[in-house]
Amino acid sequence: MDISIGEFLDKVEIEIMNKKIQEFNSMDFRDISSRKIQEKLFEIICVEDTNSGLFSVFPYYFIEVPKGERLFRVRKFDAFKELYNKNLTPNDLWNNPKSPIGRMNLEGEPVLYLCMNSPETACHEAKVENNETFTLIVFTVIEDISLTAVYAQNRYDGNLNDLQQEKADILNNFLYEKLCMDIAADNSYFYKITNSIKYIFANYEKTECDGCLYPSAITRSSVNLCLKYPNFKSKLKIDGFIRGEKTDKAFHFSLGATPYENNEISVSVVSEDFMKILGL
Repeated sequence: MDISIGEFLDKVEIEIMNKKIQEFNSMDFRDISSRKIQEKLFEIICVEDTNSGLFSVFPYYFIEVPKGERLFRVRKFDAFKELYNKNLTPNDLWNNPKSPIGRMNLEGEPVLYLCMNSPETACHEAKVENNETFTLIVFTVIEDISLTAVYAQNRYDGNLNDLQQEKADILNNFLYEKLCMDIAADNSYFYKITNSIKYIFANYEKTECDGCLYPSAITRSSVNLCLKYPNFKSKLKIDGFIRGEKTDKAFHFSLGATPYENNEISVSVVSEDFMKILGL
């Protein structure tokens, strides 16, 4: 159905939408299927038309990360220290080979989570605590990366009247809070919600993209990338990695930098050029 966002919002009834949101929030997500979650989400973000059935208005938003951009990943040293006692391989620096369920991937779905803008953002995402040691891995984009945006802010905004904007805010806030909710390791079933939202806004089967962009649940002010396999292997190269430590709520990258050249890694090499890449 070809209508404007304003016309769509005119068909939304606040009382009904809030009731559906309350019903969704009261669901027990431990045993419910992802498909059922998606159906419930569609009931919230859609309205019913006698001719078209359920419909909504949310275009796919595509964002490009250009060639030359640097991206960052952090692994806590406790999970990485055994690698310093053997010869590292390229696979040690890429995605988690176990592919556990995450905010933007289902269990068994290989993806690579990355941060933009600064190494510190990646440290925050890894929840590095005071006096913890970590490893920062630096990637460079070697071919433009196409992403679909998985967030609701401004998606329903536009030339709206006050009532339309109120409805848009309710939808925006509901989706944003679900995407950014804090999920403990023993509550990983909540990731079915975030993955269901990703399915709606970044359906990989319908969009030719390399992954998605989604809001940070840690900083709430930045966005992260989730790249799908095998795209990230062809679109990125590893510059190298560096060990660091967090002390007094600050991150220190001073424990030696290791360049990555010709698919070979030497943990004994400290590269001043690589330190300059990080701006350190």
